[in-house]
Amino acid sequence: MAVKKQNRAMSKKKSYAWKYRIRWKVMIPFLVLVSLVLYLICSLLGYLFSPNRNQITICGFDKTETLEVMNSRFDASYEIGDYLFYGEHLSLFTADYDPSIEEWLVGKDLLLKNLCTEETVRMTIGPALDQQIDLTKLEPGFYELYVEDDEQIKRLTYDEILPENSFSTIVRNEKVKTVELLSDPELMQNKKAVFDKNYLFLTVEEEKPDKGEIDVFIDPYGNSTDKRDTVDAGQVYHNISENKEIYSAALQLKEKLEDAGLRVAISRGSSDETTTLFGEDGRLIKAYDAHAKYYIKLGMNGSPFDYARGLEVVYSAYASDAFAKGIYEGLVRNTALVGSTLHDLDGEHPGLIQSLLVEGKDGRVLYDEYLYVREAGGKGTLAGRKDERSMLNAFAKENRYGMQAIELNYLYLSNIEDLNYWKENKDQIIEETARALCDALGVSYE
Repeated sequence: MAVKKQNRAMSKKKSYAWKYRIRWKVMIPFLVLVSLVLYLICSLLGYLFSPNRNQITICGFDKTETLEVMNSRFDASYEIGDYLFYGEHLSLFTADYDPSIEEWLVGKDLLLKNLCTEETVRMTIGPALDQQIDLTKLEPGFYELYVEDDEQIKRLTYDEILPENSFSTIVRNEKVKTVELLSDPELMQNKKAVFDKNYLFLTVEEEKPDKGEIDVFIDPYGNSTDKRDTVDAGQVYHNISENKEIYSAALQLKEKLEDAGLRVAISRGSSDETTTLFGEDGRLIKAYDAHAKYYIKLGMNGSPFDYARGLEVVYSAYASDAFAKGIYEGLVRNTALVGSTLHDLDGEHPGLIQSLLVEGKDGRVLYDEYLYVREAGGKGTLAGRKDERSMLNAFAKENRYGMQAIELNYLYLSNIEDLNYWKENKDQIIEETARALCDALGVSYE
């Protein structure tokens, strides 16, 4: 019996020892895993609370070099209160944009210092929305912004920290330039003010184009309720329909511009489609949603007077004539289209028309008479404000991303000379329209 008890005791000890050996084999990998998890947690917490976590670098510099190359203090400064994009131009304003108030910046030189190349670009600020910062002229880089005021250089600041506001130019050579305004004093380091003020910076990067965005939005006139509640089919003279002719021209123009590398959309799916310019279901919101930069309204005119004929190109009162004139001159030079016999303001460019300003519902004489150039230009051209119909475009009222728009009316269908020339030379006219547009945009056309 004693031997049996001793054997049972020894057997128990062996059993316990075996059990312990099994637990250690499990425990050792478990402890290693716990240690690894604790290490990762500590590393993550250290990263999250690191003062340099959000520090960005520029121009290929490291963090130290980035801070050294930037001016964190500047004695003289001037505060900016608003900004707008129009076409491919960026405009800055000293207060919330109001075209009825004379802008202090007009006539002064804006200096853009590229910290990556140490080169400074000088641009004189004009009164029009396309006469400030021409984004197509800026090379990739990180820019500090200054203004020259009576020979004194002042650093530009902003009255708040700007939210995300990136903008891309049209496609050139299969690339776009993406720009953004920045004004965060903690820009370079998280929760540590590197700059003593909200200094303005402008970043410019060259990137591949987003296929979802549009460069040129073509809006052929016809079958719309843009100007009245009933459907306007467009001009019809000598059994020729503006709606059919212009929609066909729009399709041709779209194809030629796309061959030049541009992203293009047409406002209607067919010439039979009935649409409106206004509201959430209208044509215009499509252009805004696609971030179009240029809006081209195509059409023709008609008149009870036989002598009325010729080409007309209309642009906004808030824009210069540069873009519209480029297209006008290209068409007159390379086709037999003649300038309008009804509109000759300067004696040199008959049919090149700057929209007049007319009174709106609010009693202010600030609104483009021509509705297409007004409603496409966003906040800069006071879109969505003039009257009840315009107010249906509430999405455009405060939109800082306005399209540079023209109304291009080729001829008067009511004039037999104009009509015959169109019939015989339509393909050439569309070809030269595409060429003139590309030349005005700085896009190669072959």
